[in-house]
Amino acid sequence: MADRTKIRNKILESFYLIWHEEPFSSYRADTIVERVEEEIGEEIDQMLLRSILEGLDEEHLIEYRPAAGSLGMIKQRPGGLEKYNQSNSTFLDDESYIDILAYLIEEDNQNPNRHVNREDVIENLDLSELEIEQNIWYLHKKRQVDLMQAIGSTWVGAQVEQFGRRAFKHYKDSEEAKQKEVEEQTLTDSEYDVFISHASEDKPDIARPLAEKLQELGATVWLDEFELEIGDDLRESIDDGLKKSRYGIVVLSDSFFGKEWTEYELEGLTARDMHDDKVILPVWYDISQETVMEYSPSLANKMAAKIDEDCIGEVASEIYGVMK
Repeated sequence: MADRTKIRNKILESFYLIWHEEPFSSYRADTIVERVEEEIGEEIDQMLLRSILEGLDEEHLIEYRPAAGSLGMIKQRPGGLEKYNQSNSTFLDDESYIDILAYLIEEDNQNPNRHVNREDVIENLDLSELEIEQNIWYLHKKRQVDLMQAIGSTWVGAQVEQFGRRAFKHYKDSEEAKQKEVEEQTLTDSEYDVFISHASEDKPDIARPLAEKLQELGATVWLDEFELEIGDDLRESIDDGLKKSRYGIVVLSDSFFGKEWTEYELEGLTARDMHDDKVILPVWYDISQETVMEYSPSLANKMAAKIDEDCIGEVASEIYGVMK
């Protein structure tokens, strides 16, 4: 026989699956119970069911209205969704309600004290109509969004409430704090400020002098001749340097393109650049934009410093300023 806790949790789960399709509706408790009984493979005592439903109502996990001759009606409550979400994935995980709050706050700033038409909300958000219904219901129940409702429609307009503004600010502050923590941890984990990817032909005139100037300014630099020792595994050492460097200087020249190791280094930096904000710092050495564009349009579109033997100090100072 299923215990009370299992039945209780199954009711919440089954209710969510039904509610998911029509967020603003009420549902017959008997329909929910039939699903639960079918799933656990046994009939549940009616007195026990009423007791469980009343308990869920007292916990504010559902809104339960008993009735004579049946178990009555159930409505969803935010607490029930949040409880279900602790052990199951729901729309709350996508945090789409934050996008809705952001949109409604922007609209309210432009047109204070006016509800935004439902059609405008649906048109201007990159969410399905069902996703908007679920999130709008949740925000309304959390008193973060006021809804203008009409007969025959779930809602016809929405306006952000003060609770919504506070919730949005709290979310943004929390995200900024998390981002700052990640950045600080990245700085802690990074052994080098910068990795210099270059062709061996450009080492004497550009790569080595640039590395030395950056070191004079206080930067920690990964350059192959600084770090590699006899017997080191080249690929492993490069991977380690790429992983432990905050930035990657790429000295683009005619000699750079088409070499196995420079391409390998560039691929590693590009992979990081896709996930982190501005990892690659391109430096053009005696090369045209057309040549760079032919090899890599994405590199050609990045802001780059032009370098030669006479301006290495200036370029090093500019790069160091970006890294600080």
